[in-house]
Amino acid sequence: MNDRLTLAHLSDLHVGTVSDHDLRHLAADVRAQAPQFIVITGDLTQWGKSKEFARARQFIEMLPGTCLIVPGNHDISAFNPLERFARPFHRFKREMARPLEPIYLDSALCIVGLNSARRMLARFNWSHGVISHRQIAWLRSALDQAGPGALRIIAMHHPVIGTPGAVAGIAVKRSEQFLKAAAEAKCDLILTGHGHRHGARALNAPHVSRPLVAVSAGAAVSPRRRDEENSYAVITYNGAMTVEQRLLRRGDWQASIRCRFERTNSGWCAVKPG
Repeated sequence: MNDRLTLAHLSDLHVGTVSDHDLRHLAADVRAQAPQFIVITGDLTQWGKSKEFARARQFIEMLPGTCLIVPGNHDISAFNPLERFARPFHRFKREMARPLEPIYLDSALCIVGLNSARRMLARFNWSHGVISHRQIAWLRSALDQAGPGALRIIAMHHPVIGTPGAVAGIAVKRSEQFLKAAAEAKCDLILTGHGHRHGARALNAPHVSRPLVAVSAGAAVSPRRRDEENSYAVITYNGAMTVEQRLLRRGDWQASIRCRFERTNSGWCAVKPG
């Protein structure tokens, strides 16, 4: 890829807890960054209600570029048990008119969305995520469609690495198998949300054969910020990769933390400032 790519990564809107003004304010700042692509990694809504999805859709219509969306655990109905268990993503698919696991593919870019949210789990907290064996196999085949030298991106709601002590810091189930498959399929970048904490790092672990970049998004507009400012990430790629966190401070969106990563023969590594 010779041309510069700009991608905005948003997550955890939790529409139903935020004002239309805050959504318009965020949309205006995203437009000012002029991204070609926008990826939203789930929790568009707070309770999975149709009216919340309608407002989320109106927000997305204000955004530029191509938009890919995956659902989060809050996008499953919280108040209709029959719907939650029989048709958990019915409202997401009906109101958003989008697939649960979208794919974008051209000669220079491949983005694969995975649905890590579940209607229920065999544990008390159903908010945690799961990646199935079927999804891991499908992920491999999806990334195999990317052309030589293409930037390969995976987007999902739940984090792939745990955050000790964080309320929502438990890694998605089968994270090690998932990361192993992602690295073997030459994934470059993983985008996640859920934890309401922003961050970017070069991920290198014993089960990761090829280091890749992992970016977690904070809560874009939700008041559930977990002691952090509202935020979203702007990622630019022109051979190297820069991740800039934009934070909402004193009512204004501002550029803040910036990390840079370079691709080596063995994978991605962080570049120290200066």
